[in-house]
Amino acid sequence: MSIHSHTFVCYKHATPKNQAYIMKTKSAIILLSFLAYFTLNAQVLELPTRSASALNGDQFVSLVTSMSLTNRENEIYNQLMLGNVPEFMRALVPVTNTETINGIAYTFTYYVTPDYLAIGSDDNYFLCPMTPILAQRIANATHTTMPTKKMVDKIWAAATVHLSPSTIPPSGDMVSIPIMAQHNATVWSQRQALLATYPLGNLVGGHKKDVIISNRIYGNPPPGRVVIYGWHYTNGTNIQPVYAGHEELYADYSHGIRLVQNNMLLNGNQTTVQDVLTSSTLHALLSDEGVIAVPNYPDGSPAVPKPLSFAILNDGEGQLKIHVAPAADVTHYLVQTSADGLSFSQAEVYPKDAVLLSGFATDDIVYMKIAAKTATKTSPYSEVLAAVPSADKAAVLIVNGFDRATAANSYDYVRQHGEAVVDNGYAFVSCTNDAVLNQLVDLNDYALVDYILGEESTVDETFSNQEQSIVANYLKQGGNLFVSGSEIAWDLDEKGSSSDKSFFNNYLKAAYKNDSPNGQNGVHYTVQPTTSSIFTGLGTIGFDNGDQGIYNVVYPDDLTPVGGASACLQYANLANSCAGINYSGTFQGGEKPAKLIYLGVPFETFYPKEARKNMMHYILQYFDLQATLPEVSSARDDYKIYPNPFKDVVYVDFGLENEDGLLKIYDLSGKKVYSHTLSENSSINLGFLSKGVYLCKLQTRHKIRLQKIIKN
Repeated sequence: MSIHSHTFVCYKHATPKNQAYIMKTKSAIILLSFLAYFTLNAQVLELPTRSASALNGDQFVSLVTSMSLTNRENEIYNQLMLGNVPEFMRALVPVTNTETINGIAYTFTYYVTPDYLAIGSDDNYFLCPMTPILAQRIANATHTTMPTKKMVDKIWAAATVHLSPSTIPPSGDMVSIPIMAQHNATVWSQRQALLATYPLGNLVGGHKKDVIISNRIYGNPPPGRVVIYGWHYTNGTNIQPVYAGHEELYADYSHGIRLVQNNMLLNGNQTTVQDVLTSSTLHALLSDEGVIAVPNYPDGSPAVPKPLSFAILNDGEGQLKIHVAPAADVTHYLVQTSADGLSFSQAEVYPKDAVLLSGFATDDIVYMKIAAKTATKTSPYSEVLAAVPSADKAAVLIVNGFDRATAANSYDYVRQHGEAVVDNGYAFVSCTNDAVLNQLVDLNDYALVDYILGEESTVDETFSNQEQSIVANYLKQGGNLFVSGSEIAWDLDEKGSSSDKSFFNNYLKAAYKNDSPNGQNGVHYTVQPTTSSIFTGLGTIGFDNGDQGIYNVVYPDDLTPVGGASACLQYANLANSCAGINYSGTFQGGEKPAKLIYLGVPFETFYPKEARKNMMHYILQYFDLQATLPEVSSARDDYKIYPNPFKDVVYVDFGLENEDGLLKIYDLSGKKVYSHTLSENSSINLGFLSKGVYLCKLQTRHKIRLQKIIKN
């Protein structure tokens, strides 16, 4: 064995005292070099020593032939965990390649089993097909993985033994142990003929299809697939392209499980196959299908639940942060982004405590969905949320509370709500209603809360008791609430408890009248403004009857305004059927004025897009919100507020204007804190404001002028 060390020690001027230290250092260097050599050249499969009394391949085949798939796979696992594999299978074979990415050369080595996983002895073994669920369990237990398509090609190229594929005519028996054993005997006869030249332990390829790691495990078609590839002829072409048409409990005679050690070397440093596959830059070394964000199959252990309690918030400077409620065993999150909420990017992997995304245009909506990842499993993806990475904090919070698992629920209705908000010049962020319940998000931080309740009903509760308390407190403290859904009145007032009814009447300012307009479900699909309502000028607008690609609103609520509320929408040509109410004033138990719009039709179902935009215009106008303002210099000749910063009193100089103006001041959440009509060169006392940054809007007949001011 030749050992090379690249560390040098100078002995020329060593004193007797440090000579001993030098000798210790030299010994340590030799030991470390030996360990490095051993690490590089003696990788082994992590299984116990095989017992002398262990079953050979033929005996194992006899044992499992009549077993069910579940019992068979349990027996395979037990045999392997007891170490019943051929001795030659234990010494892993290095596969080394060099590639260049972005001008940087990478030399990397991974370690693979010399043949497909087998049970038995060196002279009598069974190459054992199995489902990917079992293969992943074994991989987890042995700190290994299965290869990717690209790795399969590289492993075949590195093999010293190339066997010709041996096919068996397709039939229902392809998944049976007798057919598997028949194929095993054929492969053994091919391999046995070459033993004199290529003993067991040489790298072998060509005689099985590989079960591979691929994005298609969790892609389209949906999760629950075994992905296979390979079965190369001796000229290097393959029989089997990448295929994901079998469900996850399928395995036939042609399938093989090639294990690859997780640990690998990259430019002399240790890393893992998983780290490379999930890297946005290095994945190309091992994958020719992009980043593989989930480099494993499900293994049959308890599933990781999809994230339910999370929010996409704006942290300023074009950055978005994902806040997620803590979950047991979760180590990372997979994040997919989209510009339209429909087509999503490849997933990026983020540590659970550092999900901060940047690099977005500050005026564009960014849609996201996330999946939770433990050491061995990945959850399904969450519902879709979105936010606008504006330079200032958004005034609008969209809360998705439509959790009901209906056939029509696509869990992405933030699209219709968010687009309408942005089309009217406002930024927004969003969260799940679970995030509100878990206090990841405080409604009081936002000038307007848009609550999506879709067809949420008694099955999942439109507003739970805890949510009712949170929403009521928000309104009591002067909040602005827009809520829409077609089953809210049915759930809370018709079928609800006394506390549900109280919340519905006192805070949603409505009473249940009918489960559908005029008592006719699936008949009425248009609304129009009531006389002199906040929607005057909107015109007649339709909502989905199932033909618009959203969902069929069969039971839109027919409401009665109560407690000082007004009807603002009615079902078209039904003067006594109320589709929406609005209210402005204090709510029970509160002292601050607040506002409410409640629609008995889900906002997302109105169409077309331009109609939703127009409806949102009236909604935002009613709430009198302030969009995110660009910074304007306070030194303009025709308008300025000074001094800036200020302590108490400020002066408003109209400059060239010779008319009154309406001054409105907003805090950074977008909540209006001051409004007054001012004359030219007015002074105002703002000493009541807390320290901080505020946004001013001065509107005259001809101009709107904007400025940021700072109170010290």
